[in-house]
Amino acid sequence: MKLNFRKISAIASSALMLGMTAGMAAAANYPAPFVVGGSPNVAIVYGSGAAFSDQTAASSIAESLSSFVTGTGTTVTGGDSARLGKTSDEVNLGNDVATVFGTTIDDDELADLLADGTYTDDDNTEYDFTQKVTLGSNVDVTHFQDTDYDDLIGASDRTPTIGIRFASNAHVLNYTLDFSTHPAYNAATLETTTMKLMGRNYYVLDVINGTTNKTTFLDSANSAVVTEGQTTTVAGRSVGINFISSTEVRLDVDGAITNSLVEGATYKLADGTYVGIKDILYDSKEAGISKVEISIGTGKLEVDHGANVELNDVSITEITGFLAQDSSEKLDKIVLMWTTDDEEYISPAASLTLPAFQALKFSMTAHTLLGTGEDTEVDGGSSEIEVQTTIKDGSVTIPILGANSTAEFATIGKDSAGRLFTGNTTSDFTAATPINRVFNESVGDKYMVLSWNNTRDGESYYLKVDTTTENNIVKARFENRITGSQKLGAVDDVVSFGNAEITVKNVTNGGTVPNIINFSLNAGSGTSALYTEEGMKIWLPFEANLSDAGFNNSGINFTPTPVFEVAYAGHTFDSYLLRFDTEDRDGNLGAGDSFNVTLDESGTTNKVHVPTVTGDAAGLEIGSTDDFAYYVITDVSPRIVHATGGDYDSVKVTYPGQDSFVNLFLSAPEASAGGGTLGDVLVTDAEVSSVSSKNLVVVGGSCINSAAASLVGGAYCGSAWTSATGVGSGQFLIKGYSSSSITSEMAILVAGYEAADTTNAATYLRTQSVDTGKSYKGTSATQATLVVA
Repeated sequence: MKLNFRKISAIASSALMLGMTAGMAAAANYPAPFVVGGSPNVAIVYGSGAAFSDQTAASSIAESLSSFVTGTGTTVTGGDSARLGKTSDEVNLGNDVATVFGTTIDDDELADLLADGTYTDDDNTEYDFTQKVTLGSNVDVTHFQDTDYDDLIGASDRTPTIGIRFASNAHVLNYTLDFSTHPAYNAATLETTTMKLMGRNYYVLDVINGTTNKTTFLDSANSAVVTEGQTTTVAGRSVGINFISSTEVRLDVDGAITNSLVEGATYKLADGTYVGIKDILYDSKEAGISKVEISIGTGKLEVDHGANVELNDVSITEITGFLAQDSSEKLDKIVLMWTTDDEEYISPAASLTLPAFQALKFSMTAHTLLGTGEDTEVDGGSSEIEVQTTIKDGSVTIPILGANSTAEFATIGKDSAGRLFTGNTTSDFTAATPINRVFNESVGDKYMVLSWNNTRDGESYYLKVDTTTENNIVKARFENRITGSQKLGAVDDVVSFGNAEITVKNVTNGGTVPNIINFSLNAGSGTSALYTEEGMKIWLPFEANLSDAGFNNSGINFTPTPVFEVAYAGHTFDSYLLRFDTEDRDGNLGAGDSFNVTLDESGTTNKVHVPTVTGDAAGLEIGSTDDFAYYVITDVSPRIVHATGGDYDSVKVTYPGQDSFVNLFLSAPEASAGGGTLGDVLVTDAEVSSVSSKNLVVVGGSCINSAAASLVGGAYCGSAWTSATGVGSGQFLIKGYSSSSITSEMAILVAGYEAADTTNAATYLRTQSVDTGKSYKGTSATQATLVVA
């Protein structure tokens, strides 16, 4: 008999979003402590005589860590930029950016690109204008997996990504230049003038007004007058006149001769930029000197009302232009509507720039806490379901449901001799007056989770409970299963664990009388739920009937009559919904969304099924594994990895414990998001003394890496390595060392029995959730087991 996790489902308003990030991080999880808060403190050590694959593995870890180096993660450098999020309301997974940030971006956010300005027409009349960007309704943060995206960023491992994926024909944004007073829309007024759009100057080459309204602009960001017989430097290029007449000119640009060009014509240079002719200043006199005014940039842009913009006579299908006129046929607005013509992406690995005009860029830094945090595992086996998590005093494994020989849940806890007491009240935590509880050893009660909470704080303690006699007084005994400490309480004594208080009401012990402890708890305390260290609430099963209060949260009935089995669905011996509650962004416990893990029986062919929000569908596979990952869509967004490749399935929930969001920017194209670099972090083992004040990632085994030898206690090879580490052929070790002789900081060993195993270890470290303070033994790039001392 194998116990299985058949499904994970959303509750109420929550939703599940499929995928995972390329790396995970938290206070104790990779990339910490090597990169914390976007700032690095790390060196990566490989053996000077090791196989080249060890150096490649070290480089892959360096590349992975560099993706987390973002400075503060909330700024960009090198150009005008706006972060599309608010400290009071960040852009979370599942959010539409326009809904959170607002639809309009103007000079308050982009002071240079969208600055108010004044346009001067050919009659020297001035017209004030404003600029703005209006976000479309398709700028949604999602979790996706897409082979086209993999091709775009050069990925080959089918790693799902958090970011923004635009479908074809999705509206991205509108740019609007709005004149306060309206210039006449005709050739005489507008032609040969300069107009500023999105921080760039454009020369107005041609204006057509009539049944067709069309304006032709020339990018004049880099303009100059070139004099015949002289050479002028324009945008880093040496430009001269090869031939000039009253109607055309040939230019010499860095030694290359252009075609003959008339006014308004453009010519593509070797590097893809364009030289454009603004004005031919020909002097026919023998002693005269002719000149030409040119520009070098993106070239010629034609904005035709209601049609696609053309760049150098090529239609740009993503941009539609509008030249709005008032009732007097004066120019009111210039609008550029950006709509995708294929799938497009924004992520930490992919930016997206406004086509043709190249003036606005979306970019994203590494996500804040998405995919990172505290791990909770729900694991099965032949006879029980266990929850492994971290509570107030440390890591703990708690059996929560035991099954009989026919794979039916039969008891709360491990088995009938080791029951988990979860209370005999449906008013846990909320009772106005203390409720008497009965802990009865005769029915197998042996353990309990004692929890306390208020609005923002929660704490839990895993206790073994029994009775003892001290000085001829029968007392209740409470043993902390993590710390080993014991506390005794006679009748009327108050026993405290943190903020939780147990008042012992009565104790019986020995003889024919069963050992029974009657007790009550203080306000805010209970035994039917567990709070992880980061604040996630896990509801523990308690025996109840359908009509009992709280039944739908965590009640279970082991013996429902057949007529009621449908009503009891998810709360019976056959199938049980284990419920998790998240916090909201302000840290209020249980105020976020909830999700369930369905616990069920399973054979080796009955794999886990994970429904989406809309119905039954497979999750997103991580690489080529049998592990599937997705997110709960809420402010504090847990990542759930569903492992389906073994004899029975398991679930790992990574809970961030804080508001988890993306940092999205709209900026000038030259701006760079993040503002941090990892630097040169690769060193050989011969150089390890030079990095003794840094956190170290030691790659390769002790036989070929002296730094690894220092960690494991000797330069072990082959069977000696196996004896020292427990790692044999086809296996690897990832092990954290809080202290060592090679650094004053933390070190982690990433090493395999063979070079290929070391490569797998490096991949596992980068792509799976790894607590860098613990030890793992693995067999592939996606399979490893936590080693418990």
